[in-house]
Amino acid sequence: MDFKNELKNILLNMYDVRNRLSSAIIHTNNPEAINGLMEVLDIPKDSDGTIGDYIDDVINFLERYE
Repeated sequence: MDFKNELKNILLNMYDVRNRLSSAIIHTNNPEAINGLMEVLDIPKDSDGTIGDYIDDVINFLERYE
């Protein structure tokens, strides 16, 4: 498989990950959670952002090369 096809497959996989996680909700002890529930994409990764922010960063990076 050539680089362009691999890049496209990775990008499509990242879209799938984001779409799957966009409806996923977990129980958490995070004080920002409402009733102990939090969407997976809103879980803080660190002090700079959420898991969703980092997934979007990867997608944006890959889209620039497509």
